[in-house]
Amino acid sequence: MNFSLYFTDIKKIWKWAVPFIALALLSGHFLEILLILSGLFIFALGFKTLRKKWLIDNTPTSKVRSAAMGPAEFNGIALRKTELASRLTHTDCVYYKFRIEKEVRGSKGRKSWQIIESGESACFFYLEDTTGKILIDPLEAETFMPRDYSDIESKGFSRFRYSEWLIKPGDPVYVFGTVRKMKDTIADRKEKLFAKLRKLKEDRQKLAQFDTDKDGRLSAEEWDNAVRAAEEELTREEMNNPDKVEDELVVGKGDLEKTFILSDKKENQISRELLFLCSALVIIGILLAVAGSVSLIARAGLLPQSLIIPWINIFIVADYQFSF
Repeated sequence: MNFSLYFTDIKKIWKWAVPFIALALLSGHFLEILLILSGLFIFALGFKTLRKKWLIDNTPTSKVRSAAMGPAEFNGIALRKTELASRLTHTDCVYYKFRIEKEVRGSKGRKSWQIIESGESACFFYLEDTTGKILIDPLEAETFMPRDYSDIESKGFSRFRYSEWLIKPGDPVYVFGTVRKMKDTIADRKEKLFAKLRKLKEDRQKLAQFDTDKDGRLSAEEWDNAVRAAEEELTREEMNNPDKVEDELVVGKGDLEKTFILSDKKENQISRELLFLCSALVIIGILLAVAGSVSLIARAGLLPQSLIIPWINIFIVADYQFSF
């Protein structure tokens, strides 16, 4: 899963949280109120995850041939549109993600992995079912994929960990996203026509063919004939080289519905993972919010003092643990 997408929600609640943080600083109970806010935030993420699960469970699977504009889900196999090799293993694929981490030591000597480089491919690929194929734009997708490659390598006195996730040609693929037109056909045709007319104006010999009265300039009627000829030429070109039907629509992240999931797992597997994550987030969020609230009320003298969270003891234990 791409958990980094969740952290974009912090910006959305920042303005809402500022007054409470200010109140916490003024009241001297910053840690309790921060704990409550953290619990509420995690609780909200749980419900956001639940909504994704609901969308997956309640959206009928569309067939490519009958795909409609807007949110939709598709099941099929992945096919390449362009040649693509993965970043680390150079494996032939239609989509990849990678991560490179370096082992670092903290001030207490504790080892951890720090991400030094990560990324994903942005090449379009096809999803094909029994009725046809449709383009997939993987940019900003939330992925549910098992790790395909992992390795740890020592270079001098440093250690690096390499991870890669792949969708290869022929792999089963599940996509929930927004179907939209690849391009505006009318605007595209106008641009092609304008390009032809610009080229015609630069070609004096060809332009002279429409000067029927041979006065060295085109009248309004003669220019209309030139435009009509350009339109007819464009129509013939389109008939001889029609656009591929599968390239007319693309599935990606929508402007209104932001949910965009890409996976090589089955739909029920994704639903189970979301249910587990949702349950964990909701439970953790409730526990943090309740613990912070009880400690805050106890500090106000409305509950026994024994219910106050002993922050100093927690910090001492944490510092002791991280020193090893």
